[in-house]
Amino acid sequence: WMAWNRYRGGSTPAGDAPIDAVTAARQAGFLPERVDSPPAQELGLTLIRTMIAAARADGKLEGREGEAIFQAVDRLALDAGEKALLLEELARPVDIDTLVAAAQTPEMAAEIYAAALLAIEVDTPAERAWLAMLAARLDLAAPLVAQLEARTQSEPEAARATG
Repeated sequence: WMAWNRYRGGSTPAGDAPIDAVTAARQAGFLPERVDSPPAQELGLTLIRTMIAAARADGKLEGREGEAIFQAVDRLALDAGEKALLLEELARPVDIDTLVAAAQTPEMAAEIYAAALLAIEVDTPAERAWLAMLAARLDLAAPLVAQLEARTQSEPEAARATG
């Protein structure tokens, strides 16, 4: 949300009135009203699938990448069986078309891209190419991509902790 807000010029949906970050993020469409609502669950699953696809972009799933995915799965309000099914997806290829189709709003597209950035350390040409393709397919503007990348690189632990 912070990267999106900077990209949009720093304005909040409530105008000039000061509001807390959670309220502003919720008003901007980044946070649903209830964490366990079906749209929130669907977005959560899409973000996990994005993390899986990004982690596999270079053909291997490294330790930190897998750990980021497992932590994200643990944050979802799923029962043990649902979590097990989701983790089985680690063995299956993720179709980028499915990820792109899930981005029903520009905010969702930004979240999907941010999830990919949080899942991997971009240290191979294959990962860079995959991220560039994802950004292009999500129709993200270059300045927004730069904000998302800067946010995840400058404060990776804080961004990972807050999702």
